[in-house]
Amino acid sequence: MQVTPLRHKGEQGGIHSTADLDRVVKLIGLCDVRLQQVNTNLKLEIDKLKTEALAQAQEAEKERKMLLALAQTYVEANRDELLKTAKSLKLNFGRVGYRKLKDKFDHPKKATPEMEALVKQIEELSKEHPEDFEALPIIVERHVQKTAMAALSDKAFELLGLEWRQGDDEFFVEPDKAKVQVPDEPRAAIGG
Repeated sequence: MQVTPLRHKGEQGGIHSTADLDRVVKLIGLCDVRLQQVNTNLKLEIDKLKTEALAQAQEAEKERKMLLALAQTYVEANRDELLKTAKSLKLNFGRVGYRKLKDKFDHPKKATPEMEALVKQIEELSKEHPEDFEALPIIVERHVQKTAMAALSDKAFELLGLEWRQGDDEFFVEPDKAKVQVPDEPRAAIGG
């Protein structure tokens, strides 16, 4: 959350001394404690709802699988009669039948030795049979890790045409949560 600071001395919002400032820091700490409690309770409620919903979904999924198996068993046993003119049968509440799925093939996962071997094999074969492999792009992903670049010298940054941006100062309030637990004074006491 970005807070716009007051710019004029007269707009200090009732803080006239370091004691007033200390009380404001305490109140900020109390707000932090309340926010932490709210977020903890929220997480607990979400986790509870999630657990209940997953249990309901699991029950529905189990029932669906069982019903699907029953339907499939019946259709397979009576396939010749039910699907003699088409691959599917239209019913009152939907359709049953068989669909042709796309043909599949297995290939190695990205960034594995197996994929590297396949790429090398394709590169070699494309020299001998360019017409068979011309439409197959080989993608090479290259990048530099930002954390590693941060360790470069100033000279290296200069050679690359990069430069560090100076970090901005950011105002912060860090209440001592061990001392801030229960409010013992009303808000109106500030600057009063």
